[in-house]
Amino acid sequence: MKSPLPRPRFFPSVTTTVAALLVLSLAGCTPTPKPPNESEPPAGAVQIAAVGDMNGPKTSKRSSPSGRNGAAITQLVQDEEIDAFLGLGDFQYDTAYCADYVKYWTKLWGGTMPKLYWVSAPN
Repeated sequence: MKSPLPRPRFFPSVTTTVAALLVLSLAGCTPTPKPPNESEPPAGAVQIAAVGDMNGPKTSKRSSPSGRNGAAITQLVQDEEIDAFLGLGDFQYDTAYCADYVKYWTKLWGGTMPKLYWVSAPN
């Protein structure tokens, strides 16, 4: 007759011990990571510029605040330094026709078009 006592199982404890030893032995093999280079964004970073209510009615002078902002963001677009430019706001001005607004807006902000995404919302 066989003994009613179960046989001891060593497999789970051996597996656990081997896994623990493997983890401990590999822990010392990991190289120390390099500190981040703060002069450039990390790989995979997304660079976005955003401006709201960017161009007042009939504003078309390059020396205006709007003109200077438009030129700066256009330069970022041309130099591929941004992935997207968000135009924020409702874009509802006193100019009665869209074509009129676009005519004076394009002079200062037209260079942003390749990366421009409109984000419209009531302000």
